Amino acid sequence: MSGPGPSFVVDGFDDLREIGRGGSATVYAARQAELRRPVAIKVLHVELGDTAARRRFERECSVLGALGDAPGIVPVYATAYTSDGRGCIVMRLMRESLADMLQREGPLSFDQVRAIGLSATAALGHSHARGVVHRDVKPANLLISDFGEFALGDFDIASLGTMTSTTVTHDSMSPPHAPPERHRGESSGGPSGDIWSLGSTLYTLLAGRQPFGSATSEGGMAGLIERVSNDAVPPIGRDDVPRELEAVLRRAMAKDPIDRWPDMASMGAALAAVPVLPDRTSGPAVVRRTVVVDPAAVVPTPTVRPVPVRPSAPVTRPRVRAVGPSRVVHLTTSAVIAVVVLAAIALAIRLAIGW
Repeated sequence: MSGPGPSFVVDGFDDLREIGRGGSATVYAARQAELRRPVAIKVLHVELGDTAARRRFERECSVLGALGDAPGIVPVYATAYTSDGRGCIVMRLMRESLADMLQREGPLSFDQVRAIGLSATAALGHSHARGVVHRDVKPANLLISDFGEFALGDFDIASLGTMTSTTVTHDSMSPPHAPPERHRGESSGGPSGDIWSLGSTLYTLLAGRQPFGSATSEGGMAGLIERVSNDAVPPIGRDDVPRELEAVLRRAMAKDPIDRWPDMASMGAALAAVPVLPDRTSGPAVVRRTVVVDPAAVVPTPTVRPVPVRPSAPVTRPRVRAVGPSRVVHLTTSAVIAVVVLAAIALAIRLAIGW
């Protein structure tokens, strides 16, 4: 839902409306006045008061802008500053996030999740090759355009939000989708961490829940960290999700980074190789019922014996003799003689009477 407009001004943009808020930034929908196009503006919560901080901000944003040329990544159009000195990132305005879709429609289909996974592995592989780690892959950062395209947003928002610190805290990540090593503070996040988070995200889209719950589940944050660090990945619980796909996600969420997929390309190839179940449906779950039949209640089918059929007597047809030309001539001659004889008799009778 859109919130109220801000108290600050961003030159060249108007109609700012809050559409999202995180630990390090707030996102506004706006209109770029010169081009008359809708955009999203991410406004950092920290002020960039000195020149060095602004230069670092612009340098970081230039890396994100280069990533925007790749499919599956939300394009970054420009950088700007608010009237009170905070940095802004101007991006393409997307329709909604997968977190919004999940909340509205429930678990996604196998086909949808595999397509999202293939798009995300390609996009993250592209960013990793250029030295950019996302560090906060989750359903809320997988966005959908008005044309139904999936794209990742909020790349490396942790470093952009703190600017002066190399330490990543829980404020700059989503605990349910953060890998075990980040909860333990052993790493600020790397490509293997993105692999874990993507596996957790795809699991959530299929199951409708995070694999290890959240900080509001039993035990609070300590309980979540305990489950993420020690518990096995629970089954998704859907008959229409192939076991091979669950195996791909389990490896992505391995406790030790060494045991995960070596890179996004290998994870994407594994997703593409998952076979399609012939009897799967597009819904979340298929309920299969077994019908038990009592043999005593079965009515036997009567046996029908075939009736023998006696062969019928052959039908005798009269023989028809063909009449040849000589026979026709003989009959014609006999008929002429008979006419002549009758004529002679008639003449003789007339003469006898007349006399």
